[in-house]
Amino acid sequence: MEENIKLILESLKNIESRLTVIEQTLNKNTTKMESHIDFIENTYNVVRTPLNYIKNKVECIMGNSSATKQKDLPQIKNNSD
Repeated sequence: MEENIKLILESLKNIESRLTVIEQTLNKNTTKMESHIDFIENTYNVVRTPLNYIKNKVECIMGNSSATKQKDLPQIKNNSD
């Protein structure tokens, strides 16, 4: 019985150490992903206005009936704001 408890405790320690490694990896990757998302959002915010201009001109040339309404591209709001 005592041997079984020792095996269970050893197994739990092994699981805890593996879980710690997984948590560290997730935290590292999450930070990288957040950085990438910030880059994409900032880039989009910079090119949004020129893209709107081009999109609206192309719609006018193509004779798109919705071109008279000229909807702007959506704004992206940062969750950190």
